[in-house]
Amino acid sequence: MNYKDYFKGKKILVIGLGDELEMLSEIRFLLKHKAQVSVFDHRSEQRISRALIPLKALGVETIVCGIPLPQNIPQVDMVLVSHSVPYESKVLDRVRAAGVPIEYPETLVLKLVPSITVIGIVGYAGTSTVTHLVSKVLGKVFQSRTAEKVHTINPESQASTLALLKNITKGDIVVARIPESQARMY
Repeated sequence: MNYKDYFKGKKILVIGLGDELEMLSEIRFLLKHKAQVSVFDHRSEQRISRALIPLKALGVETIVCGIPLPQNIPQVDMVLVSHSVPYESKVLDRVRAAGVPIEYPETLVLKLVPSITVIGIVGYAGTSTVTHLVSKVLGKVFQSRTAEKVHTINPESQASTLALLKNITKGDIVVARIPESQARMY
């Protein structure tokens, strides 16, 4: 199954818009591929006000903000979580208890792409710099020698991680910056 078929008609709850609202690009991608998206963010409407207009304009079905996630998790096929929501979050414990699959955009991409090589940069400090350096060096090496391409996954990027699904092909290399808080998901 390709990623377009995977997302088509799927009910996805996005938990957390991210510190810099980086999940907006992921939501755009999901809606473009016919997913039904709902959003939950614990911050008040005032704190995420700059995201509300684009979310409504995109056609997001439900936007809940400023309150805890209800006890009854909405009927969804998947929960997509911002990297700003820790894996150990009590909210995610309730989602797990409901049996709903939980994914970060970065881990979902790696599950949906064909066979590739993944180089993970894990740690608490310096991961952005090392990820950038490794990506640049490998990009230069593979640019002139093979058909394989080098892609970079960085959870703090404003660009959509899910959009990489359009570009990654079998045999490519993905350099993934893995925040310490997400290492368990990988």
